[in-house]
Amino acid sequence: MASSTAYVAWVYLKAIMQAAVEDKRLYRNPCKGNSSIKPPKKPERKARAWEQDRVDAVREALADRYRIMLDLGVGCGLRQGEVFGFSPGDIHGDLVHIERQILMYKSQLYFGPPKGGKERDAPLPKVLAMRLLTHQERFEPIDVTLPWLDPEEPDLARETGAR
Repeated sequence: MASSTAYVAWVYLKAIMQAAVEDKRLYRNPCKGNSSIKPPKKPERKARAWEQDRVDAVREALADRYRIMLDLGVGCGLRQGEVFGFSPGDIHGDLVHIERQILMYKSQLYFGPPKGGKERDAPLPKVLAMRLLTHQERFEPIDVTLPWLDPEEPDLARETGAR
């Protein structure tokens, strides 16, 4: 059995055992906590690059204004939220400094740190740097203001300490 299949089976078994506990058919879930029953290792999912044909097809289907997003993802390895949070000011010579991404909570967009809270630098190929300059000449950058990390409306009672 593949490790991915074993892991999925474990997830279902754990849910079934939890339902039995909630229905008072078991005292405790043997798949939770410090049990002697351990889950199988979760399989590693390695990132795979798209084939060039796929990149070309997706790029062709995008409106001109948005093609640069695909280029940033393919050329620098940026994740979707990092591409959405990209700013021309993130370019430092032949590097792109990734320090933010756009996240969504309850349909509200906000800025947050990259995955794992880890800023990083990605190499900026010269061909992509030229595409970015051409794009910026054709489509002027737009300032975006979003909350940082807390997309919810402030709770004034909580902020003042009142309850």
